[in-house]
Amino acid sequence: MWPHKFQCTIAFIICSFSFSSISYGISEEFLRIISNTTLEQEQTYEAEKKIIEAIQDRKVDESDYKPIVEGEFSGSLLLYDNFRKDRGLSDKDKHDFSLTSILKVYDFGRKDLIYESADKSIEIQRINLLKVKNKEAERLYKIISDYDYASRKMDKLNDYETFLNSQGDKIRDKFNLGGGTVLELNQFEQLVNGFILQRQSIARDLRDAKAQYNLYFSVPFRKNVFPAEAELAARAYNIAGNPFKSMEYNLEEELLDLEIRKSRLEQAVTSSEMFPDLTLGLKLTKFDVLSTANDFEVRATATSKLNFFDGFRRKYTVKGQSERIAALAAQLRNAKLLKDQRLAQYRIRYQNLDDEALIEVEKKQKSKNDWDIAKEMSSVTALDLGTEIRYASSILSSELRLMDIEAEKGLLLIQGISVQGKLSEFFIIPDQNTETVF
Repeated sequence: MWPHKFQCTIAFIICSFSFSSISYGISEEFLRIISNTTLEQEQTYEAEKKIIEAIQDRKVDESDYKPIVEGEFSGSLLLYDNFRKDRGLSDKDKHDFSLTSILKVYDFGRKDLIYESADKSIEIQRINLLKVKNKEAERLYKIISDYDYASRKMDKLNDYETFLNSQGDKIRDKFNLGGGTVLELNQFEQLVNGFILQRQSIARDLRDAKAQYNLYFSVPFRKNVFPAEAELAARAYNIAGNPFKSMEYNLEEELLDLEIRKSRLEQAVTSSEMFPDLTLGLKLTKFDVLSTANDFEVRATATSKLNFFDGFRRKYTVKGQSERIAALAAQLRNAKLLKDQRLAQYRIRYQNLDDEALIEVEKKQKSKNDWDIAKEMSSVTALDLGTEIRYASSILSSELRLMDIEAEKGLLLIQGISVQGKLSEFFIIPDQNTETVF
């Protein structure tokens, strides 16, 4: 057996000859199709809405530390007493109006903690949006990949069907002229029946793939737009360095890390509630607004609240937040292990497919060489029709398997990039939808 590095070199050379017409650059049209369709998905809109909600929550938190102006009108009407002579409105009725403005000026750092926690909530929703785009882009790639490869397989089968029909005519003519045998004719009919079943299976896959494509994509399908596996690999290695190895946090790890930081901030906010805050204000009061007297007062107010006992609410809240942080830290460690395991599985599978592709290329080339030799020897020995069909069937089988390998390798590359959370960069998906304003 050849060393693995030598095998990979041969595979690259073979792919280079197989796709000599490609430019090793994924077409902008294909990237645009994936990008635009990802932005149009309902899950993407829902994730964008959550970002907007988080931004609005941040503004609500800010309002707690802005001046508050409140107006209050208080009045009382004397209905009955046993010592006044007048009834209804009297000098003893009170109808006062007050205007109060207050501002929280100090709270032992809770303000900055609350603001930072709100910022973390926005970041979390942005990471969630990237996760949604990452997942949707992978799913959409799989749909268009299934459609493309099913279409290409059907083209191969159509070409083979043309060849098979021509060979069938020759076999029947030979049999009718008395040169063929019933066994030869029956073997051919069995071959045709097997081919029909194979064609029906691929036709069913093509119909399903077309239905899925039309369900999610608004642009018509065009052949030759889908990139070859070599183009996908070139872009994957250019963006990720190695699509099957990552030392950086992926989106899931970033999300958990942000959740831990946000929980620590919330824990700090809860702990700081034991310290008093200070609120300053001004209060203007106009007494007896129904009278002609201009009686009013302006007071400066200062309020400081201190919670001496809250039934251990703060204690248990802080403890619960500590347990949540510990659980999130465990999830973060587990996410790192799962990421490494998935990338390792993809890498091993990708290498195995490389080795299998080499074998299939050798089998295909051997069948071609044997067929060419048989054609050259036909001047000496008549070329049997069954032999030609056998060679053609072997070549077709190898070509279909190579298509399956190419499709699976391409999907593994996309899955590797997806695990790293870089499909938005791979497909050039904008950070935000042009129809959504944050």
